[in-house]
Amino acid sequence: MFNPVKVVTRLHAPPCANTNPAISSMLIPEILDTFWNEFKAFQQRLYPFDAASRWLSVDIVNGNSYLWHEKYSMRTTKVLGYVACRVTSKLCGIGAAERSWGAVKQIKTGKRSHLSGTSTEKRSILFVSAKVTHSRIKSDRLEGLDARGDTFGDDDINFNSQLEKFGVDMAALKNVPIQRIFRAWVEDWEEEARKKNDCVTEAKLLAKYKGLIFCDPDTDLAFKVWEQNLEFRRGRGDGGWYVIGECADDPDNVQTEAFTLEIACQLIGETKQEEGILVIKQDEE
Repeated sequence: MFNPVKVVTRLHAPPCANTNPAISSMLIPEILDTFWNEFKAFQQRLYPFDAASRWLSVDIVNGNSYLWHEKYSMRTTKVLGYVACRVTSKLCGIGAAERSWGAVKQIKTGKRSHLSGTSTEKRSILFVSAKVTHSRIKSDRLEGLDARGDTFGDDDINFNSQLEKFGVDMAALKNVPIQRIFRAWVEDWEEEARKKNDCVTEAKLLAKYKGLIFCDPDTDLAFKVWEQNLEFRRGRGDGGWYVIGECADDPDNVQTEAFTLEIACQLIGETKQEEGILVIKQDEE
């Protein structure tokens, strides 16, 4: 795990390559304190990082952090710029060596086990370059497909056939499981709750109706139950909670309309909902 304290301390151990004149007279605790002060200014875009033009550099867009710090941090900070240029530059760990050794093992097999060092180096470079190019082409091809990711290949067919051999019902696996049950009538608990004007009751009613769609036969418009809140109307007869429907046919149409619970249940029950939502009518209960 990356430990900033250890990294800063190690980079400033003698002989230190930090050419800032102030570093020679500073102890490690002072260097660490200076680093955290400069790092805070960098995170919060305070002086000397408050100039807006610095944050519009093309190096930020291209991910060349070490080049950005070389231009804007090295000359204005004592510790941060020196550290940032080294920790954000090209990695120099053992990962590249491990990958190269993997390529060598693919090349030096059988009769090729006596290849010279120069020949092995050239062949490994060609091998790794070809693998990287192939991976990029495959990645670009997959990114060009439908954003839903509906790709189906030979591997999927073989996998399904293996499952069928073990007696797995593939048709059942492909069906979308029931995630929500809607009872298309005003239930007994709703009759009592519809007259209570409090947030708890509103949340319970909203949990039943929110996100469901229905078609208004009077206007031939499709509505979706608003998921934010309901509307409470005062009065003895028609008072109580109402469902708010927002127009779903036209995104630019902000038309909303309030519906009673009875009308909402009836219209939702007559409309086909999304997969995973099971609508039950009262005569089917």
